[in-house]
Amino acid sequence: MRAAPPATMAAIVALLATAAATTEATHPHLRDMIRRVFPETEETQRSEREMDAYFGDGLRAGVVFLLKDLRDISGQPYRQNKKWGKCTYLDQAIRSARSVLNKNSLLGKFPKYPLLFYHADWRDEDKTKLETAVGLNMNDGKYKSWWHPVVFGPEALPPYLYNVNATVSGWQQLHVDGDLRRETRNNIHGFGYMLMCRFYAGLIHHAPLTRKLDYYLRIDGDSRLQSVKQDPFELMKRKGAKYATLGGGYRETAGSAVALPRFYAQTNPDVKTDLWTSAGCSANAVACPATQPRAHKATAPCALRCVFDVPAEPDGVKLPVPLCKSSGAGPPRCPSFYNNFEVVDLQAFRTAEQWAFFLLAERSHAFLCEAFPGRTKPGRCGGGGMGDAIFRTLQVNTFLTPAEVLGLRATVSYHHPAPIAKFCGPRGVTDGGPPVQSIS
Repeated sequence: MRAAPPATMAAIVALLATAAATTEATHPHLRDMIRRVFPETEETQRSEREMDAYFGDGLRAGVVFLLKDLRDISGQPYRQNKKWGKCTYLDQAIRSARSVLNKNSLLGKFPKYPLLFYHADWRDEDKTKLETAVGLNMNDGKYKSWWHPVVFGPEALPPYLYNVNATVSGWQQLHVDGDLRRETRNNIHGFGYMLMCRFYAGLIHHAPLTRKLDYYLRIDGDSRLQSVKQDPFELMKRKGAKYATLGGGYRETAGSAVALPRFYAQTNPDVKTDLWTSAGCSANAVACPATQPRAHKATAPCALRCVFDVPAEPDGVKLPVPLCKSSGAGPPRCPSFYNNFEVVDLQAFRTAEQWAFFLLAERSHAFLCEAFPGRTKPGRCGGGGMGDAIFRTLQVNTFLTPAEVLGLRATVSYHHPAPIAKFCGPRGVTDGGPPVQSIS
């Protein structure tokens, strides 16, 4: 057995800094919550040693994919969307990864950055099919990737933050056959989607593999990175940016999450934040965030009335958590600058303040238990919740300044979501011929 490569000085310094910065006192429950979602094995240790050797003293950055499940609870490949033909998610993921390697895209121009794949049920043969189709981990050593398992079932929820039985039972009623891996009956976002939101909201920054990085760029299976004009990681480092996005005026349904910054500031008066309220708002009013951080403090409309109460114990949460009221009909909608594309300075998002903000969202059950009209039943979770777009918008507006946020629309060509018909038509033929993995 070959000996592990020696750790570089940069790797040792980064590891010591991370360990010193994250203790139970500064980041309550962090180690347990990471353990629940990211089961570590000897493979984890081997991969991270390889990453240390791969990066050396260079810039530690990579592309992160969170892959969807391929199989249902019986172990059979399944159709995740009724519009799909005989393709599984594998064909979609292949096209997404290929887009990053295209000659005009990130790795086509800057091949030094690895791809990191997180998955819940991918088998070795599935990984091999993707790597072979995309051209990863080949003998030429040009494009490197690493894999790590995640747990996206009820076990991922910590019982000291969630009433797990009540949360899960509500979602099971919405999924086909009560299988949380399957599609929902009304084709709405399901249990796995909401776990994805909390994955990116606060867990990915401390996860195995990414804890070896300084920066990551997020790509999803239904995203395409067509081209880049500059190296986004080097650009962020040179400009001192802590977060990069495309920008834009996307609108996202917002519930009680919009009260997070005010409640956080009230409970952490020693932390400097900038709240979204305007003149004339009452004590419990919260204005929508702007599409640019802190740019609208004096002009934001006093749109929402939201009393935000976070019980100390999970059983104290009244399910489902009610949405904030808005002046118009239906759930309030707020602008966000996020469309699943982001480049993150991980050190900036690993602070004790950022972790406390994430825990506040967890304790409020905003990810899994918000009430949406016609979707959630009294006393049960399911059918709604805060999305990753709203959380990241609130988070960036609270903790970062405009100078620390970089817009990449002029530098990056990116598309989300990629239409299903582009890769898997209803007749079962993909844009590249027969599917790599077919549903019988």
